[in-house]
Amino acid sequence: MPPLPKRSTFRLTAVLAALAALAFAATAGAVIYVYKNNFSSHGEYKEIDQLGGGKRVCREKYIPEKDKMRVSLKDERFCVYTPPVEGDSDRPDHDIVVAASYTRGDSSDRAQKATFLAVRVRAGGESNYELRVRPEVRSFRMSRNGNSTGLPGGSSTAVKPLGKLNTLRLRVLNDVVVAFVNRQKVGRFTDPAPGQVTGRRVTFGTGFDRDVPRGPVAFFDLVKVGVPGS
Repeated sequence: MPPLPKRSTFRLTAVLAALAALAFAATAGAVIYVYKNNFSSHGEYKEIDQLGGGKRVCREKYIPEKDKMRVSLKDERFCVYTPPVEGDSDRPDHDIVVAASYTRGDSSDRAQKATFLAVRVRAGGESNYELRVRPEVRSFRMSRNGNSTGLPGGSSTAVKPLGKLNTLRLRVLNDVVVAFVNRQKVGRFTDPAPGQVTGRRVTFGTGFDRDVPRGPVAFFDLVKVGVPGS
């Protein structure tokens, strides 16, 4: 599939119609990926839009010799990005995969422990399901509209420390949300009120959950968005 133009909207219903012939072959839990960006060109890098965090704080740059998107930031902030894919109705079924690594640089131990990587589905305004990992302390958490109470989370050996590549995957199908880290399932929950999470986007990003002046730099390798099967 050729790269989509920046800020274009990829109608998921159209994708499903076009790929209907393939759907019968999909096994339970299968995903039809409708968008992939491995930052192999400056054009692919330009497809990614910044949604939150602020241009003065969140600074992204394309690194052509490494085929990566570099993101550096400062202060307690979440730098949020989105690919040019969204649902055409509330509560779309989505599956997002994001791979990224960090360099420690000269950041403090406090900053390293505060650094997190996150992916979101059904995102819009304050609405989203999120998977967040903190590489240096090797922990994760799942949340719903910003609230993680009673949801899966804690330490996990599936999470790799700073300097290593972590691949996060989050999928939502109807009322079931499932999270994976480096291909290992780390959490699953059923939302008793999915109508309260109505966003249409998928997003990803990096940040600090403590007030630190600066921290490790993130390098994003891959973003994929799919439509999960039944």
